[in-house]
Amino acid sequence: MPIRPARGLKLVLALCLSGAPLPAAYARSDDPSKAGPGGGVSQGGARQDAVSVTVEGAALTGPFSLPQWRGGRLFLPVVSIARALGDYVRVSAEARAVEVRRQTGVVADFDAALGRVRENGVPVLVIQDGGDIVFAPQPEALLLPTEIVSALLDVAIQVDAAARVVRVARARATPVAVRATRQGPFELYEAEYQYNFDRYPNGSQQSLSLRSTGRLRDGRFTLLGNFGGASAGSLGSYRSGSFDFERPGGQRFVAGDLGTGGDLAFASAAIRGGRAQLPFSPTRLTVFAGRMMGAPAGPPPDAAPSPELAPTPEPRADFTRPAYDTRIIGSYLTFGPSVANPLRAGATVFSVGALSFDGPARGGRMLTGGLRSSSERYSFQADFGAGTFRGPQSGGAAADGAGVAASFSGFFNLSEDLSVQGRYDYAGRSFQTPQPGSLSLLNHRSLGVTWRPRSWLTASLSGS
Repeated sequence: MPIRPARGLKLVLALCLSGAPLPAAYARSDDPSKAGPGGGVSQGGARQDAVSVTVEGAALTGPFSLPQWRGGRLFLPVVSIARALGDYVRVSAEARAVEVRRQTGVVADFDAALGRVRENGVPVLVIQDGGDIVFAPQPEALLLPTEIVSALLDVAIQVDAAARVVRVARARATPVAVRATRQGPFELYEAEYQYNFDRYPNGSQQSLSLRSTGRLRDGRFTLLGNFGGASAGSLGSYRSGSFDFERPGGQRFVAGDLGTGGDLAFASAAIRGGRAQLPFSPTRLTVFAGRMMGAPAGPPPDAAPSPELAPTPEPRADFTRPAYDTRIIGSYLTFGPSVANPLRAGATVFSVGALSFDGPARGGRMLTGGLRSSSERYSFQADFGAGTFRGPQSGGAAADGAGVAASFSGFFNLSEDLSVQGRYDYAGRSFQTPQPGSLSLLNHRSLGVTWRPRSWLTASLSGS
């Protein structure tokens, strides 16, 4: 059952004073000589804000996908980026902490109270101003500075002022020139593994992560595998993995554990199957099929206990063999300049598609679409969906019939130091996303104004 919007208007006035520059160890501009405070870019003395985010070359879409500037620092939507990378993320607003299980099997966590980021229990980053980070009640609304997002998700973050886009990528291997003569059909560029063993008073766990990149004929591939278990003899237990193959013409094929969202937020789901992207100028066709977990996702398998997130250890259910009991199939078309250049910003892109999912407890047929547009002064995105659904809802109710949902968000720069932003979300009583927990869509309206008269002074007023 969707949550009704609040009847009253709640105003929050926040005045932030900060004179420290952003530790730009992970956020960088294409032209370092023009880098402004916080990794931004200055042109003629005027700061230009990046208005879109791309993850592994695909534009980030959905209700929570826009970056923000706060006190000269760039903040990014960590939950949306993690899900686009295929990671499991859990946010605890009470403990002011974030825990991420990456697709590679590494567990990372961030403790705002201590200002510390760890990988498998080993500190990798310490900051001094973690207490200024605001943890919203809705996990998807959490925004973290670029240096924290980079360390927490193990990604490289690049601010491209010319294209007005923030690029996030996890791939580490650099392209290798391949000569056309005397080359075999297969080449291995990089292969790495990581093994982890932990022992606790009430048991032990171990994990093995494998990653390799190379060339297969005329295309480039990336192979990931994650194995492990809670006992010494269960290392061969398969958890997740994927095979990603990309050809020079823009064709891309992925098999294994993957995400289906891409350009459509309401079609987002984590499945075990396959996905193909085929460019047909001036459109791009995306087709996916497989199985997904029909029950709400639980905690990650064999996650290492964290004193900040779980003060008292409790018995955990066995998630090493999740039940992929719901079939899903769908496709969508994308129109716009991103077909030829996925990293291009400042243009209008429209996507429309259909999908079907069916399982023992849930099912549905949906038509969905998405619109994204941006320029130097504004950024706007909208998503909508309609279909027929069946299955349990939150609060004990059950959906059995037609349902619709829509989400609109954007911001507009009135001047160099004054901007407004707003959001409107609506979800019908019977509307369901393909996978529970993939998108928390609430009936919500909000409007805010941000004023930054000086590089060290920022004031914002918002109501929802």
